[in-house]
Amino acid sequence: FIGVTGSAGKTTTTALIHAALAVSLPMPQYRPIDNRQRGLAKALFRLRAGHRAMVHELASAGPG
Repeated sequence: FIGVTGSAGKTTTTALIHAALAVSLPMPQYRPIDNRQRGLAKALFRLRAGHRAMVHELASAGPG
């Protein structure tokens, strides 16, 4: 699992990492809109037995 955080460039960085790894590793489809509070949980439910990697953008909408 690779989680990408930061204040700028998360979506682009996540997409590039996913594109590079997806060539050789089975992984769930990248969905850049799932980066809020419930996005990670929803992404984890998309994992299947054959997946070997996952890249996800992690963002926050407020403090904490």
